[in-house]
Amino acid sequence: MSAKTIFSQAVACLFLAFGVLSAEAKSVNGKYDCDRGRNLLLKTRDGFQVNFFRYGYNDAEEWNKLIVIVPPTGGVSQLDRSYATMFCRAGYVAIVLKSYTGSDEQSVEMAVHQRVIEKSVKAFRVIRAKYKQEFFGILGTSAGAIVSSTLVDDFAHDLDAIFTIVAGAPLHSVIARAGQKGLASLREKRMQEFGFRTVTEYETALAEKVRIRIPQNISPQIKVGMIVASKDSVVPSFYQETLRSWWKPQLLIRIKYGHTPTILLTAARHRRRILQFFNSAVSEHL
Repeated sequence: MSAKTIFSQAVACLFLAFGVLSAEAKSVNGKYDCDRGRNLLLKTRDGFQVNFFRYGYNDAEEWNKLIVIVPPTGGVSQLDRSYATMFCRAGYVAIVLKSYTGSDEQSVEMAVHQRVIEKSVKAFRVIRAKYKQEFFGILGTSAGAIVSSTLVDDFAHDLDAIFTIVAGAPLHSVIARAGQKGLASLREKRMQEFGFRTVTEYETALAEKVRIRIPQNISPQIKVGMIVASKDSVVPSFYQETLRSWWKPQLLIRIKYGHTPTILLTAARHRRRILQFFNSAVSEHL
């Protein structure tokens, strides 16, 4: 089956899934509407801001499960919001992260990655200070999954479950060798600007500038699920398998296609397995 056919089938399945979710979401327990998230902004005293969509209610005792959804490059899409609808339907407060102060910083300077990730940690702390549900999970896709993977040490005693879709490790290697358009263009500019003769030289320099790491060992209290794309050049499959070997996920789904088809097929065919994964983690932690 061709990639084009797979893509078309995945899109068709997604439209069907979105329609079903929207129809169901309007009558959760007869009073909750999970179909439309609230666009919210949190500000700290030092001026740091976090913008997000919230699905579900923060002031109801029964909403004791929090899931933070971290989108891929390009920002929040209907796909991310459909995941939020699904989780809200299941009684989770679902946060879809839109942006935070400094999240859009761009620079040829290699330390920019360190700064952006440090601010992502701060953004999660701001969200977690506001939303103190007993269960805390993260669902990340592509760049959002990679950023999410850097957080597990900072939240080792708070995070209960994480599910990554086409993430990879080590961080500096993914940045250096990713086929994603923006990172590939940045690689070319930096190699010219700083005189790197090979990608390996560039990768080594990044390792020195980006001190934050995706940990090889993850706290045993954190349940891990993972989607791996077997034919990915955007986040190369080799690095996805590296992260898999480090974290040894309790749920592993391999999809034998490239980056975008895998993301679409995950949403179309495996969304319920993702929900079941988190529900299982809830049953262990609550």
